[in-house]
Amino acid sequence: MNRPALIEDRGCSAAGFPILVVSGGHRQAFEDICDAIAERTGGERAVCPGMDHLVSDTGAPFNELLEDFLERAERGSK
Repeated sequence: MNRPALIEDRGCSAAGFPILVVSGGHRQAFEDICDAIAERTGGERAVCPGMDHLVSDTGAPFNELLEDFLERAERGSK
C-alpha cells in the first residue's frame, strides 16, 4: 500500500533492536499510523483489543503478547 510519509524514519529501522507496534483496534486512523510505523521500521505489528488506546490495561492479553515478543527477541527470531 502506498502511504504518504506520515512517519519519518530517523534510524529506527537500522538501529538493530526489535520493535513491537501495538494498538487497540478501535480507530482506523490509529491502525493506519501503527501499520505505517511497523512497515517503515521493520517492526512487528499486533492488535490487542479491549481497552481502546490503553492496550496495556487489557492485562493478561497484552502481557502474553509482550512476553512472547520479548522471548522471541532474545532468541533472535520473529
